[in-house]
Amino acid sequence: MRSALGNTFQLISISWQVLRKDRELSLLPLMCGAVLILVFAYTGAALWAGGTFDRLAADYRFYLADLAFVVLAYCTACFVIVYFNAAIAAAAHQRLEGWEADIRTGLNTANDRLGAIFLWSIMAGTVGFFLHQLSDSRSIIGKHLGFVLDLVWGYVTLFVVPAMVVEGAGATDALARSTELFKQTWGKSYVAAFGFGIAYFLVALAAALPAALVFFVFGPVAAVVAGAAVFLMGVAFVQCCETIFVVALYDYAVTGRANGEFPDRVLRGAYVRRAGLGEWRDRPALRGPSW
Repeated sequence: MRSALGNTFQLISISWQVLRKDRELSLLPLMCGAVLILVFAYTGAALWAGGTFDRLAADYRFYLADLAFVVLAYCTACFVIVYFNAAIAAAAHQRLEGWEADIRTGLNTANDRLGAIFLWSIMAGTVGFFLHQLSDSRSIIGKHLGFVLDLVWGYVTLFVVPAMVVEGAGATDALARSTELFKQTWGKSYVAAFGFGIAYFLVALAAALPAALVFFVFGPVAAVVAGAAVFLMGVAFVQCCETIFVVALYDYAVTGRANGEFPDRVLRGAYVRRAGLGEWRDRPALRGPSW
């Protein structure tokens, strides 16, 4: 028996091995992190120049224009994340199919899917924001409902990006395809035997240390910048590993066989029955889709 924590680190380790074989791929999460830093830096500078922070410090006034600018920055960040995830997914799929992964191919594929990526980033960002607000509500019912909906949303959207880049599906079609593949392969009674959220939490802890050191030497502004830079780069790396694994799961759901570096046992046991959470279950080999 292995815990979800152990499973997660095993998946990150395998994904890292895939990433190491084509070091050029590691540029994609770094590029994603760098662009996100620019987006947030520009947002912070614009809010500072517009006097937003001064108003918040004085009497907590937050104008409609401030909110609109923050929403725009949020949507931009969502688009950046989805765009680079699509590029990573395209390159990872190429690698897992036995070809040499190429960063240019990944970016070109993402560019070819810009319309679908833009629409999906708006859809995912809107739903994600709504679920976040629901989970943070003071109502106990709202919190539980937000948790359940967030869990379901995570399952049905698992293969959206691979479906967009591999099959060329539009945003809504990719969502339907993702739901179909997950239900077809693992069914409704299965839950994840891994949790990349653990890795994101550890990244946040890792970012806190340099931020604390910089705070005592250079002050709060430099600490925020240092912590944000480490955090965003760490998140980009974990996101890359997660995307590689999702692409491997997608190939497994489509073909019914393991492909690339991930053993059949790992892919088959990625989702287990609720009663067996944390175990790699021996299940019969999956058949490919009927279509």
